[in-house]
Amino acid sequence: MEALAAGRLKLGRHREEPLPVVALGELGSRGLVERDISGEERAADGMPSRPFDIPPPAGPPTHSALWGHDAVRERLLVVAPDSEGLPRAGCWDRAAQAWERTASRLHFDRDFRMHSQSLAAFLTAEPEIGGTPWPSFLMQWDWDEVLVPRRNATLGLMALSWSGPLQQQGSARITISRLPDLVEIDPRGLGTDRILTAKRIFEEFREAPLLPANEAYRDAARQASGRVLLVDWVGLSESVLELRWNRKSREILACECSTCQTSA
Repeated sequence: MEALAAGRLKLGRHREEPLPVVALGELGSRGLVERDISGEERAADGMPSRPFDIPPPAGPPTHSALWGHDAVRERLLVVAPDSEGLPRAGCWDRAAQAWERTASRLHFDRDFRMHSQSLAAFLTAEPEIGGTPWPSFLMQWDWDEVLVPRRNATLGLMALSWSGPLQQQGSARITISRLPDLVEIDPRGLGTDRILTAKRIFEEFREAPLLPANEAYRDAARQASGRVLLVDWVGLSESVLELRWNRKSREILACECSTCQTSA
C-alpha cells in the first residue's frame, strides 16, 4: 500500500508496475460537513443557522439526501436516496447555496464496516445531499463513473483500509477533511479511450450486487470487475493476473478483516 500511494503497483513475485496516482483533492472538492447542512444551532437573530431539516421523504423530494446507512440496500454501484432536505423557514437562499456546494452523484463511505458493507463509494442517479455516512464529493470533470468501480475493487478496498485506521468491529473510519487526501488512480493522463473503457466497466457491473468487503475472496462480480479494471483500464498484462496476485490480495484482505474482527 505504501508503494501504491507512491505510484507503484508492487506485486509479489513480479516486478513493480508504474501506476499514475493523484490525491482526490486535485480532481474535485468535498461537500459540506453534515453539521453545516442540518442542526439545531441558531443565529443571533434567532433564525436557524443550518438551512435544512432532514426527514424521510414524504413524496418526490426537491432536495434529496443520503443520511443513513443500510448495508442491505447498499449493494449496487448506484444507490437511491433515503431522505430529503426541507429548507427551513427563512433559509431558502442559504439552502440553495448549500445545495450548490454539496449536492453530487458521487459519495464516499466515511465509516466503512468491512464485515457488513459492500461499497466504499457509490453514485446516485441524480445529485444528492450527502450526510454523515456518505459525504459528497464534487468532481471537476465527468469522472464519477471512472472512480467508483476502482474504489470498490480489491485494491480500492485495501487503499481504504490503509487510509482509515481499522477500528473496533473492522470499521475503517476517515473524516470528511481527509477525503481530499485519498489516493486515486489519476484519470487525467489515461486518454479518451481508457476513460470510455472505465465508464463501460461501470455500466457493465452497475447491476451486479456486491458481497461485503471481507467476502471479496468469493465475490464473483468484484473479481470480474477487478480483472477488467487491471487489464483493460490500467493496462497491466494478463501475465500479472496469471501469477494469482489478484486472488492473493483478496485473501490478504479477508485475513486482515478476520484478524480485526477477532481482536475487536
